[in-house]
Amino acid sequence: MRKFLFVVLLAISSISFAQKSTIVQLKDGRSVLLKPDYTWEYIDVVQEKTTETPLVKKELTEEEIEAAKPALPTSKGCVPDGFVEPKPTTRVQAYLKRGKATLKHIRRRVAKDNKCSVDDVTLLSFRETKQKGTYTFCANGNTVRYKRLNFTITKRIKIRI
Repeated sequence: MRKFLFVVLLAISSISFAQKSTIVQLKDGRSVLLKPDYTWEYIDVVQEKTTETPLVKKELTEEEIEAAKPALPTSKGCVPDGFVEPKPTTRVQAYLKRGKATLKHIRRRVAKDNKCSVDDVTLLSFRETKQKGTYTFCANGNTVRYKRLNFTITKRIKIRI
């Protein structure tokens, strides 16, 4: 009986010492720390440095105030004159290319849903990460919103109660 108890205690203690954290390298180059309690975390996260510029109070002339007013909409309806489309992050777009969920694919989806050509679809704004994204487009003079969850693209709707 003592031998059996000794073997059981030895096995239990060796199992508890065998559980340790492991570092794993992902395909995209990031490193992840896998913990024995089934949690994980990135270990080489680079934080972007932000620089703050001091604010200087300045008196504006009437011409500068008029220039700062929003432009009137053009014939497209929701795109102001001189509007420049925002550029997406190439790293995120490269990741989304695998699942056919890049901005190019979303733009085609918007054109198909709104029965217009891809050239008539203008990206107004977006917010995206690798996991999710929200996009605002101008298609046929109407503002439409789409969302992406991983590689699934859907039209964003408001639920009213």
